[in-house]
Amino acid sequence: MRVSTLFNKVALFKASAFLIVIALAYLAGTLTPLAITQSQATVPLQYIQVDYMKVPEGNLQKYLEIEKLWRPVHNELITLGKKKAWALYGLPFAGANDEYNYLTLNIFEEFEQMENQYPPEIFSQVHPDKNQEEIDQKTREARTQVRSDVWILVDQIGL
Repeated sequence: MRVSTLFNKVALFKASAFLIVIALAYLAGTLTPLAITQSQATVPLQYIQVDYMKVPEGNLQKYLEIEKLWRPVHNELITLGKKKAWALYGLPFAGANDEYNYLTLNIFEEFEQMENQYPPEIFSQVHPDKNQEEIDQKTREARTQVRSDVWILVDQIGL
């Protein structure tokens, strides 16, 4: 691979990562104070938990299979009103030296919903033939959660 091609890919990756961070920052309203009450908000209050994951090279298929297993659990939690939404994002052009290459978004309408996010009874209801502790272990083996942030929605148009 030519050096100039490599530099172009690195520059494209950095630009993409920068745009994603800017978009998340804009959506979450990071430029305003966090002490916002429902009466001050221009939109219904939402909390966004962003979990940054590092999936090692060679583990991608394993990780995606684990997320497929968790997807119906998230769906049931949404149906029960315990969270508003869930999403999985992959970082395009990620490299081995990047801090993370995937992230998940969990969106809640109330701060308290972030406590005990995966009650065993919900997991058992969705997957009666699976053991949650074993799936938790397989999840940790498939990826490393490098950090987690909580953002608050301040304002938005669309979506």
